[in-house]
Amino acid sequence: MKTNQSMTRPAKIISFFSQHFGWNYPSNDPRWYLCGWDATVFRNVRKYSTDFLLESWRVEKEVGEILTKEIDGITAKIFPAHYYPWLGYFNFNIIRELKKEIKQNNVVLHFFSTYNNQIYLLTWLFRDIPIVISNLGTTPPIFRYNESKNIKYLILNKIFKLTSKHIDYYFVSGKDEREYLLQFLDNEKLSYLMNIGVDFSAFHKKDKTEAKKNLELDVNKKYIMYVGKLYKQKGVDFILKTFEQLKSEYNIGLILMGGYKEDPLYQAAVSSGAIIHIREEDLPLNLYYCASDVYLIIVKESINFLKFGGTGIASLESLACGTPVVSFSLRHFPSADIDKVGVIPKSVDELLNCVRQILENPSKYYQCREIAMSYYDWGIISNDLIYQYKKLFNKKYGK
Repeated sequence: MKTNQSMTRPAKIISFFSQHFGWNYPSNDPRWYLCGWDATVFRNVRKYSTDFLLESWRVEKEVGEILTKEIDGITAKIFPAHYYPWLGYFNFNIIRELKKEIKQNNVVLHFFSTYNNQIYLLTWLFRDIPIVISNLGTTPPIFRYNESKNIKYLILNKIFKLTSKHIDYYFVSGKDEREYLLQFLDNEKLSYLMNIGVDFSAFHKKDKTEAKKNLELDVNKKYIMYVGKLYKQKGVDFILKTFEQLKSEYNIGLILMGGYKEDPLYQAAVSSGAIIHIREEDLPLNLYYCASDVYLIIVKESINFLKFGGTGIASLESLACGTPVVSFSLRHFPSADIDKVGVIPKSVDELLNCVRQILENPSKYYQCREIAMSYYDWGIISNDLIYQYKKLFNKKYGK
């Protein structure tokens, strides 16, 4: 029941991301407080709305007490992490603190994880509060059971189905998850796209020849680009093989960004003659995307990851720079425009022909940036989030 009191209380969105990030930044770096995907989302929401108080909560192993700091109009709240066999790293004070918040504010909870025992627990305990879920690539328990036949995933599947009916809005990771969730969640509760975007002002289109000149690359060469660790899980072995095969047909180069010298395929990459830039280097990533003719990534370690891992941020960054993509994960891009932004191989055996197709027909993909921007610009993503938040606040609290 809506009351006058509830209609005058502050509207607050509290996120919880069930991962810790102590390894990402030193704790004296302001970025340490807001370094999860929830913080990225909230920063962009803040650009388009000041209607809500925003708080980002998580746990950290190295923290001895609850830490609170406001940065960029967002309050970060860090809890000491304790390990529990069933829950992983968690802090039960989170439950106590949420109860306090609910007494003082009109609260919407936004969980940036899905198939996770902590999220099941919080969803059940706070089922009377509006709950938004963002899946950033985790796999439903039933699919894990189908892959491993471990009975615990059948139990977790029952728990997820029990708690999922209390989810008010769900940002899916891609088409497969949406199709799966439609079996027991209403269509109006499900998004069509993941709520992660790209800053199109940071990744912008530049003439390829000019970009190559700026990077002192061979302007007469075609370039394949990949961003990520140098290991088989991301198909780097097949990327190297494809590069080797293409050398006999094209004046071509391979640019590998963001790996480490310790990566399993680092030496193989060096032997291939690829241009390698390790993660520690501060490089103009935008220019490298612009200078490349095709972005190639082959995630293949798990069929479930392909189903629930989404399109991939690096692929979207490449499209923002006007460079088309070859990737299995491109299947999650909106169907109407997939053929205009890249090629989806049916198997690793098709990689060579897929890359050829783009190299031979570059003009077909001239609208990569504009098409990607129409779906994944942070302005569009943020305004959709704000719309959903406002609907939930109005439904529950009358504001």
